[in-house]
Amino acid sequence: MKNIDIVIPVYKGLDETIACIESVHDSIDPGLVNVIIVNDCSPEIELTEYLRTIAKKYKFVLIENEKNLGFTGTANHGMTYHDDTDVILLNSDVEVVNDWVERLEKIAYSDSAIATVTPYSNNATICSFPNFCEDNLLIAGVSVNAIDNIFSEKNFGPNFVVVPTGVGFCMFMKRAAIKDVGLLDVDTFGRGYGEENDWCQRAIKKGWKNVHALNTFVYHKGGVSFADEQNPRKIRAIELLNKLHPNYTQDVMQFIARDPAYESRLQAYLFLLGVSKAPSILLVSHKLGGGVKKHIADLASFYSEKVNFILLTPGEEENSFKLKLNLYSNSLKYEFKFNKNEYASLIAVLKALNIDLIHYHHTLGYNDCVLALPVTLSKRYIITIHDYYLISHNPTLTDEKGYFIGDNILSNSYHNDANSIQHCLLKKSSYNNWLVGADEVIFPSKDCCNRFKKFAPQIASKSVIAWHPDYGVYPNKYSDNPRISRKGDALKVLVIGALSKEKGADNLEGVAYALRGKKIEFHLMGYAYRQLDSNVITHGPYDEDKAVSLLNEISPDVVWFPAIWPETYSYTLSLAIQNDYPVIVPNIGAFSERVEMNKFARVIQWDSTVEQLTLLFEDLISNADGFFKNDLGNILDSSCEELVPDFYEYYYLSKIGKKDIIHRGDENSNSSIAYEILLTKSINLNKTTHLADYKERIFVLLWKLSQKRFFAYLMRNIPIQYQKKIKRLLSRKPIHEIINRK
Repeated sequence: MKNIDIVIPVYKGLDETIACIESVHDSIDPGLVNVIIVNDCSPEIELTEYLRTIAKKYKFVLIENEKNLGFTGTANHGMTYHDDTDVILLNSDVEVVNDWVERLEKIAYSDSAIATVTPYSNNATICSFPNFCEDNLLIAGVSVNAIDNIFSEKNFGPNFVVVPTGVGFCMFMKRAAIKDVGLLDVDTFGRGYGEENDWCQRAIKKGWKNVHALNTFVYHKGGVSFADEQNPRKIRAIELLNKLHPNYTQDVMQFIARDPAYESRLQAYLFLLGVSKAPSILLVSHKLGGGVKKHIADLASFYSEKVNFILLTPGEEENSFKLKLNLYSNSLKYEFKFNKNEYASLIAVLKALNIDLIHYHHTLGYNDCVLALPVTLSKRYIITIHDYYLISHNPTLTDEKGYFIGDNILSNSYHNDANSIQHCLLKKSSYNNWLVGADEVIFPSKDCCNRFKKFAPQIASKSVIAWHPDYGVYPNKYSDNPRISRKGDALKVLVIGALSKEKGADNLEGVAYALRGKKIEFHLMGYAYRQLDSNVITHGPYDEDKAVSLLNEISPDVVWFPAIWPETYSYTLSLAIQNDYPVIVPNIGAFSERVEMNKFARVIQWDSTVEQLTLLFEDLISNADGFFKNDLGNILDSSCEELVPDFYEYYYLSKIGKKDIIHRGDENSNSSIAYEILLTKSINLNKTTHLADYKERIFVLLWKLSQKRFFAYLMRNIPIQYQKKIKRLLSRKPIHEIINRK
């Protein structure tokens, strides 16, 4: 007598359904399990034909609905095929492995009060792994089978925890509970979404339990059947659930706050990082955000299925560290702080993670011990130069007034600048040896490479010039169709980003004022270091995810980059040219080389006065057709190594050798050591985090006041160097990250 029915409702997704059904066939004991496939009038002919063929081949039950019932009705149809068997509801985009059925059944019958059992999955809200309540990628270099084996074989504590609701992608349901509670509520939830949550809440009210299995993992792609309509269904489902079960949201939020499965996930994640066949790269960076933070996020996205990245940044306190194990999540669940007396513990954790390469992005905020990591861990390392911090106290090579100090950084005047050369880190033997010892030094532009090598010629043989990964994902567009207005409307000139003095805020304001009343508008998509004149239409801080939509909503005729310092790359330039907008750029930094082939880029003198810039834009108004030309060369000789355009696609991982072999037993001891160290270090419990949050709230208040006319006037009379000091005291994050804080 077969005692379990696996019910698989199917509507769309041929490839996903094939993978699901094949995985079920390969993992079940046909003597114990019935497989019931319900075709809900699929619009995909090939899918219907496949289901008919495979049902005959594997002797599965195939039910074909005469009309489309939606998920809820289809699930009920399959659940009532028998009336004396337990049921596993299984989405058609799920893949299962090993003895998953037996483990779910064993947990279900370990307590007579259990109604439902839900396993771990990458996409399962409160049962998600590795990131809680998120949709996850699989851990790089680890298969579904390997992940499930870890959960089934290792002892990570209890086998289950009680949850307020099961998750319907894969949910074991006892027949006794089905008879007691009833079927899924078709009348209320219609085509589907939220029906299993309602059923689980109804079960709780009748004295049953819903549990989350901590010893089983299945893969869930997610969103196949309802890909185009999930968000409206989610919103409607939450409204219905809260109406039917007023306690539901509170129960779920309390469960999330307690997170009783956290220790299980942490242990498993540490173990899997240690045994993953994919390389693990330790990224060392500052904590300021900005372009460096975006570059690191781009690296993580670019190599999402190939590399496990781990991030080390300075902590809030002096000589402390913050370690983030998972860069694919905004959650704090895998962030940990080490104070200045816990360096040995940090090293023990890093050794347990089986790191293959160290990639330095910045050393601001650290003491010299961070330079010794390659020796301590016996690992190779590479360095990316994002700015001029190693050469000058000011990474932008500007003085306290925001002016570029000049190209000859070896000149006597520069040597005598007490605020710059005396802070040159490369004068220290520890930093010089660290730079020379790197396997590779990566520069994001020729200009940056040339300037840096003037001061550090010893790294010439290991220099690599590579534009950031966004170039490979979204290559520069060189349009033949500029968007210059032809209808007599006012031309729109847009400046993007956070404008400091060195990024040209004062020039923008001056030109906008000079051309007031003319047929031209100046827009700032971002904010300035102070409130600008009303002739600049300021759109304020924006979320990066909304940048493209906001850019197209403004729809400028040209995007202007008024920077007066040698930027090393410029992500805002990427935003403009990747969305096909003409640009005006200075002949300094990375700008001119990145628009070299662009027919609709105008390269101008970087130190143009407001008067000269005013004449430039008057020319744009009167002569748009002949305006664009980029024959003005970079102020610095561009003779240098050639750009490696496909560096991140083909060469970035070349410095990683064969993955170190972990000897039998070592993986247990290493992960156990790391687990014991990290278990009590959740950043959520760190008092300095709350202090930093309080300081940022003060900063947001001050920033809002600075946008008021009276306070803006006061701000103009505070020297910029003092404004910067106040800002650094409150937070070292970029302003837009603080203002856009959730």
